[in-house]
Amino acid sequence: MEIKVQYKGQLAAENDSSNEIINCEKPLSILELLNVILESKTPEFRKLIVNSDNVPTRSLLIVKDNVQVLDLRGTIIENDCQINLLPPIAGG
Repeated sequence: MEIKVQYKGQLAAENDSSNEIINCEKPLSILELLNVILESKTPEFRKLIVNSDNVPTRSLLIVKDNVQVLDLRGTIIENDCQINLLPPIAGG
């Protein structure tokens, strides 16, 4: 399956790209997807996604096919989809 990941704000800047495509052969949870994403990222990028205990930050907004994800373990990706990752955005 093809998972289109879109990064916003600081995540896009730290990644040098706002989009990434991840191909998976079997279903996986959002939490597992985050771990796949983080395998190839910089420590600075990781800090925007997970805390020092490797737990996703509460301020990270995750959206799957235009619906906010609240259960990272229970939300399973079984088909092609789009995931949006939005860190806190500051400004005024």
